[in-house]
Amino acid sequence: MRNFYLALLAVILLLGTGCERDKLDVLPADALYGTWELRASSNGWGSSQVYQAGNGNKLTFSQNRYVRNFEGKKQAGKYRLKAAVSDLTKRPTTYIVFYEGNEPAHTLPQSVSTANDTLILGMDVYDGGFSITRR
Repeated sequence: MRNFYLALLAVILLLGTGCERDKLDVLPADALYGTWELRASSNGWGSSQVYQAGNGNKLTFSQNRYVRNFEGKKQAGKYRLKAAVSDLTKRPTTYIVFYEGNEPAHTLPQSVSTANDTLILGMDVYDGGFSITRR
């Protein structure tokens, strides 16, 4: 019986220390700073749109504020970045929360990522929409 408990203890120790947890890092806010122009979007249900350069649909970030100009409508407010685990991929991601006044503009989590001069915003739900912007 003693050997059983020693073996069980060994398995528990291996399981507890054998897997390194993914570190949750938030995307640095300055990675967003500047103006981004919309180049593609999808509503998540199959409808997508490609936009040419110079289309005027822009998103500008500075410190904790944003300004969004889309199809002639202007929206401005604060934003906040937070590290989390994606509901879809179960991997670390950065969520962005846009605020209109004191209330979040969206009720669903929106992930944000950057690569080179590309910014991708996507709803972290099945069949969620996304947008691709470029500097």
